[in-house]
Amino acid sequence: MWVFTQRGFVSVVNHDRADEKLTIRARDIESLQDLSEMSGEPIETTPYRDYEHRVFVDSEIYADWLMYHVESLDYNNFKNRVGDTLGPQWYHACANVWEAMLDVSDTHKVRDLPAMTEPEESLYL
Repeated sequence: MWVFTQRGFVSVVNHDRADEKLTIRARDIESLQDLSEMSGEPIETTPYRDYEHRVFVDSEIYADWLMYHVESLDYNNFKNRVGDTLGPQWYHACANVWEAMLDVSDTHKVRDLPAMTEPEESLYL
């Protein structure tokens, strides 16, 4: 499962050796920081892996973390919020995901849309 929040991006899978645990993986350590603090579990660094940072938690802890993000939702444009909280590089990455997902829209084709433009500078202050 891929999850984007205003704090980052994580990939969630079953732990490969402990059925009762989930492996929450990220490419940057900041994406896991609040989960690590909430769970009390350390962030493990796994160099040379696809996702360099990992936290191992029970599914209940992960569900609580997801609920925290749902209850904190107070914006009406996710890409702009990511730009505010994480910066323009993250804004553009999320815009690319948004654009790529058009390929799997109900019409099953890429629509003719104008190119993504950079938001106003004030979004990153």
